[in-house]
Amino acid sequence: AVLSTNGNEIHHNQAKTKGAGLFMSGATLTMSGDVIHDNGPAAGATFMSGGGFQVESASAILDGVVCQGNAANLGGGGVRIPHKAVDLE
Repeated sequence: AVLSTNGNEIHHNQAKTKGAGLFMSGATLTMSGDVIHDNGPAAGATFMSGGGFQVESASAILDGVVCQGNAANLGGGGVRIPHKAVDLE
C-alpha cells in the first residue's frame, strides 16, 4: 500500500502511544510539501513517540516536508522512523 500526500497541513492532533499527527505501518509513505506541526502526547500518555509522525516497518520518501512544534515524551518529538530506509529530498 502507498499513502501519498502533497501540500497538506497536519496539526493539533494527539496520541497516547505512536504518531500523533500520522502513524504509518507496513506500507510506503510519500510526502511532498506538507507541514506537520503542533502535534503531541494526549493527556495521560507516558510512552508516546513520534509526535509529528511515526513510520514503522515501512518506507518513507519526504520532499520539502516541514515538521515543527511537535512533541513526544519517549522519542522522536518531530519524526520517528525506526528500522527502515528513508529518502529525504
